[in-house]
Amino acid sequence: MEELKRSTRTSETKTTSYGPRPSSWPDLMKQTRLFKEEAKAVQLMVLEAMSKIVRKSKQQ
Repeated sequence: MEELKRSTRTSETKTTSYGPRPSSWPDLMKQTRLFKEEAKAVQLMVLEAMSKIVRKSKQQ
């Protein structure tokens, strides 16, 4: 939750949603990789939540 707050503050400095704007290509690639890893984590969380909901509805 703390990271979300940090990433939404964009007005005071020129930042993307994932921190300072990358100045070089390697930085950009690193950010892209971090973004992909985060997306995977979110996907897993969603899948787990969905499967729990499905299990509950089958039990009823």
